[in-house]
Amino acid sequence: MKKYLSDNKLIKLKINFISITMIIIFAFILLYTFKIMIIDKEKYEELLYIKTSKIYKGSEAPRGNIYDRNGILLVGNESIPIIKYTKTNLTNEEEIKLATRIAENIKIDYTKVNENMLKEYIYNTNKEELLGRITEKVKKQYENRKITNQEYKEIILDNITEEEINSLSEQEKTTAYIYYIMNLGYRYEDKMIKNKEVTEEEMKYIENEPNLYIDYIYERTYPYGDTLKNILGNVGSIQEEDLEQYLEQGYFRNDLVGTSYLEEEYESYLKGTPYTYRITSDGKRETVTEMEKGNDLYLTIDINLQVEIEKIVEEQMIKTKGEPNTTYFNKNYIIIGNAYNGSIYAFVGKMITYNGKYNFIDNSLGLITDAITPGSSIKGASHLVGYSTGAITYGQKITDGCIKIKNTDEKCSWKNLGVIDDLEALKYSSNYYQFVTAIKIGKGNYRYNAPLILDKNGFETYRKIFNGLGLGIKTGIDLPYESTGFKGNDEYVLSLLDFPIGQYDNYTPIQMFQYISTIYNNGTRVAPHLANYIKNDTETIYEYKRNVVGGVNVKEQDFLRVKEGLKMVMESGGTGYGYINLKYNPIGKTGTAQSFIDTNGDGKIDTETVSKAFVGIADEITFVVLSPNISDRKTSYTSSSNKKLSKTISNLYFEKYKKTQ
Repeated sequence: MKKYLSDNKLIKLKINFISITMIIIFAFILLYTFKIMIIDKEKYEELLYIKTSKIYKGSEAPRGNIYDRNGILLVGNESIPIIKYTKTNLTNEEEIKLATRIAENIKIDYTKVNENMLKEYIYNTNKEELLGRITEKVKKQYENRKITNQEYKEIILDNITEEEINSLSEQEKTTAYIYYIMNLGYRYEDKMIKNKEVTEEEMKYIENEPNLYIDYIYERTYPYGDTLKNILGNVGSIQEEDLEQYLEQGYFRNDLVGTSYLEEEYESYLKGTPYTYRITSDGKRETVTEMEKGNDLYLTIDINLQVEIEKIVEEQMIKTKGEPNTTYFNKNYIIIGNAYNGSIYAFVGKMITYNGKYNFIDNSLGLITDAITPGSSIKGASHLVGYSTGAITYGQKITDGCIKIKNTDEKCSWKNLGVIDDLEALKYSSNYYQFVTAIKIGKGNYRYNAPLILDKNGFETYRKIFNGLGLGIKTGIDLPYESTGFKGNDEYVLSLLDFPIGQYDNYTPIQMFQYISTIYNNGTRVAPHLANYIKNDTETIYEYKRNVVGGVNVKEQDFLRVKEGLKMVMESGGTGYGYINLKYNPIGKTGTAQSFIDTNGDGKIDTETVSKAFVGIADEITFVVLSPNISDRKTSYTSSSNKKLSKTISNLYFEKYKKTQ
């Protein structure tokens, strides 16, 4: 019994302890709740507001500049004054009065004003009169909440007549448009009243208007005009299809972004960061982040070299147009760069037009998009296919001639070259040597004037190595929208004979640059590039490194053999003699191609032309000179313009610019 009482007493003690503990905990919760809800109410309301309030974008920040390799400005920024309105606690009547003053003192283009804006203006300036037009029935419906505020207002606006709208003066229409802008979008966002051509008088006027202030936007400037304009790119509004992607990256809907080429490629670096702010619970503006200018992009381009070459090209194109049979000649492409690391020093694309006088258009974009018939300039690649497949052996001699397939015309070299070996086939640019090689690769059994059957897989054999050299694929240049050139459909298998002489697949100028550079690098394919490094105000934050993007499975000794033949091309008697001074130890290959164009824009090829090409390397510097459609194919005459350009620009580079690279 005593034990039972003792246990019962212990239970009561435990219950009392738990009860007291619960009371203490509950009292603590009550006190803490009282502190949050009463004592610290304003503090936590402010924290909640800050956490949930919208972040607004301030002024657009200037983008980073773009410079050439020597720090010469290519793309800069011009600050443009604009007029902005800060919305405070002005009444509608006060805003109308302010809009009226603005219309009287600031020239505003009001042509976008519409009927709804004009009705809103009339409503705010003649509200009492308009209310007098409302029937008692409608008023009672409104008082009894049978129609909403918005519905009631729409009924009032519907009573505004066309005559009243048409009677508004230009100044009143301007006021209506300004009032609309003042109330557009989020309440606490500053509104842009005027975004261009702000005069000094207008700037002076707004000093007396506390709700107006001068801000600045930035427009791109181009000290060198249209030079490289296509490649430098443009800046514009975010496209709808890209909006979600940019918003996820922290952009604002109305931000300006790079929309093409270098501006687009390096957008994340060039983009400035606008300051942002929130509106506190007491209506004050609170800065969240400060404005930051974008980073500066330095290119590999030497603008002085670029400008000099452009001038040389323009002068030579005018001379060429004065030669016979140059009706369809209107483009030239020049690339100069470093064969080892892919740095581009000059990137020239020119188009000539005539309208009483010759005019030139920047066509640098064509360097990565225009597919050119390369002709014999790609025979170095063709020889590599021959060596790697065993179709060509070192020192292999043949007697140059023509091949004749049943029901086709003869296919010959540009002249009868006699007995030649593999190196001389390159030096003198033998087509026949390539035909014989292609027949072996295509597993054909050739007999004069007999049918010839070739293995269609021969195209793939050629393209595998051509692609490895950079022909027919994207080079990896740091520009968007690069083309892969033009690829034949391979249905007519005898076209395999045209493939190795550059009369089938077509390639872009930048692919030609990579192709000859890859041969120089013994099969290591390096991406060409225009960006050199990127800096902020204090340090280099990005530096372009040699970017190996692929290669080709060909023996090094085969590359050495091809380079020996390409060296002979540039020597006396070779087709490239005189293109680059021999003291610079050049290698290279010329090409004269049968090409075709559409002259009337109907989408059908209708005219045969001649295109000229040269690719070469001297002292680690790659030169690409392409002159598509340089002559009509009416006579045996073809212009020597391509050779003159190659000689002139290579001499200019080595005599004046080599030491600066």
